[in-house]
Amino acid sequence: MEREIQKIPIKEAMKLLKEGGIDVPQEEAEQIMEFLYNLTKIIINECFRDYMD
Repeated sequence: MEREIQKIPIKEAMKLLKEGGIDVPQEEAEQIMEFLYNLTKIIINECFRDYMD
């Protein structure tokens, strides 16, 4: 069973990135966030695969 990861609004993501010293346009912020969501899914699947049934 795969659960959907709640996504934060891109404007909020851009604000958080900027606070962390990463000032990027919206398109790049979307790409960064998509990468992070995919990475999160991989980590969750790897770490919790024994509990995911």
